[in-house]
Amino acid sequence: MTTGTKLKKAYAAVESLAGEMKLFAQDTDNPEAKKMYENLANTMEFAAGQLKKRLAFVLEEEPQYRK
Repeated sequence: MTTGTKLKKAYAAVESLAGEMKLFAQDTDNPEAKKMYENLANTMEFAAGQLKKRLAFVLEEEPQYRK
């Protein structure tokens, strides 16, 4: 598996996890749990942004990873 493929897979997983955390936040009535899930969603969104930047860099610098 190429670096580009691994980054795409990681990005998709982190994006999915962020979405799951948002759903958990919506589904709970516990304010503490809601805040925890919202914080986790924000963390995952930040991580997704970082991965997206890295993926763009890798695809620009290493054309063989564009597949």
